[in-house]
Amino acid sequence: MVDPGARGPSGDPSGFLSRRRFLNLAGGTAAAGLLTACGLGKSATAPTPKPGGASASLAPVGGDLNLYVWQGYEEPDDFKTWLKQEGITEHVKYITQPEEVPTVLKGPGGDKWDMSYGDNVVLSYYKTLGLLTPMTVEQVPGLKGLMPAFQVAPWKNDDGTYNGVPWTWGFSGLTYRVGAVPEPQSWQDILNPKYKGRVSTVDGATNNVGIASIAVGIDPDTMTTAQLQGPIKDWLLKLKSQIRALAPSIGDQISLLVSGDVDYMVVGLTFMDAVAAKKGVKTKTIAPSEGALGWADTTFITPTAPNPQNAYAFANHLLDPATDASSNSELQQGPGVQASIPMLSAADTALYPFDDINNYLQNTLTFNQGWPHQPEGDRATYDQVIQTWEEVKGS
Repeated sequence: MVDPGARGPSGDPSGFLSRRRFLNLAGGTAAAGLLTACGLGKSATAPTPKPGGASASLAPVGGDLNLYVWQGYEEPDDFKTWLKQEGITEHVKYITQPEEVPTVLKGPGGDKWDMSYGDNVVLSYYKTLGLLTPMTVEQVPGLKGLMPAFQVAPWKNDDGTYNGVPWTWGFSGLTYRVGAVPEPQSWQDILNPKYKGRVSTVDGATNNVGIASIAVGIDPDTMTTAQLQGPIKDWLLKLKSQIRALAPSIGDQISLLVSGDVDYMVVGLTFMDAVAAKKGVKTKTIAPSEGALGWADTTFITPTAPNPQNAYAFANHLLDPATDASSNSELQQGPGVQASIPMLSAADTALYPFDDINNYLQNTLTFNQGWPHQPEGDRATYDQVIQTWEEVKGS
């Protein structure tokens, strides 16, 4: 997060990683889900090596696949079937804090990992650090089917290669308990004194600063130091005065909502609605009128991947339209593949305006690409964002 439940590695320009910490609630406690990306539906055919092409020297698909990824994307039986069919044995290490990613991949033994995760915030930075290797449509044919919103930077490079596979997307918005309080129309609604003590958020600098910037009409990617320390910090101070208790993680966010301890949750996720429903509580996550933070979880392949043939097959499998539709229907998130849209469940289809989806992705959601680590004119830096949140919490 580090924002427990926020997004951003120690070298991560911004950190919006929160929803990847999806936790299943068991007996009222947060239980870590099994790993990896969901893969329901039919397997996509692994890219066939072509003489002289980028895949020409790859070994046949099968053997080991070493994944350093987020917990919480529950592995379905269908995906286990796909692994068995392909003869792939996965070895998994879970990311526990986002700042670990550069440290682990660059540290001792880091060259053993085939794949890891990033998103729109960190991909360009990860590329600069040498953490990922761009992939081609020859290696991963499914990339051609990505929605137009993901056929641009930071996912697609000017030379036509891709930094990863954005197979799932969603937003960090505002979750509320249906029936307990009115549906908010604006981020300003939760600042009403009558909701004092009925509001919470995850303890994460980058998510909260990003949302605050949107709430006051400032683009996170162009935010200046003066804006951060002025209207954005002012909004956060007002939010803090409303908060009953900060949630250390997504599991705690869900627990606060399910227990009825709070009615509004900032940095809310549609996944929370699915978990709360299983606990008999109806919540709804919305993007208020000012907008919300968009994210696209992206699987990437490391430059030192010892099993690249399996990594490319895995990446391509995620982009199979049926797989992408089934997995995102389960997660109540959006698919990266255009052809997956007609295959989504009715419940998932109702969450997003798929009849005008490209406009929604480009104008309603803000896909922040992060804050600089070094001074760039009057732009706010990553360290200033972290410091501002700490000052707000300590006020």
